[in-house]
Amino acid sequence: MFVLIAADARAESIAVVLRSYGVLGTWAMNCAERPSELNWHGTYYVLPDGRARLGLDRGGDQPPLEDAVDSAERLTTTTLRIRLRNDHPNYGTSAVAHIDIVAEVSRGRFRTLSSVTSSGVQYIKEGRLTESGTPSPTMRRCGN
Repeated sequence: MFVLIAADARAESIAVVLRSYGVLGTWAMNCAERPSELNWHGTYYVLPDGRARLGLDRGGDQPPLEDAVDSAERLTTTTLRIRLRNDHPNYGTSAVAHIDIVAEVSRGRFRTLSSVTSSGVQYIKEGRLTESGTPSPTMRRCGN
């Protein structure tokens, strides 16, 4: 009985954390433009059973992707850590066990400050893309 209650509380806490930061809904660099290779639309949502997901619309001929949100942790009033698990078949061989992101969410904007895969590959560090050194993109909340 205790194990069942703990699992339900954990799943609810993910939804509660995402809701409290205003993460649920759709985000894009430019909401007025259709999803594309350079303007993905990502939608965080909660299933009726309390599990959270992230759906990614990459536009064009690209198949959609889905991630399970395995955890969401409060860090500060505007930053949180989210663990995503690439569990969708459309990832194919590029799937990783998980990816940990630290994001800043404030005033309808979402920006990834850190992004590290389960294999240790860091895509974003201190708010900059590790490959180019440019600032990570700022996503805006779309009207939903």
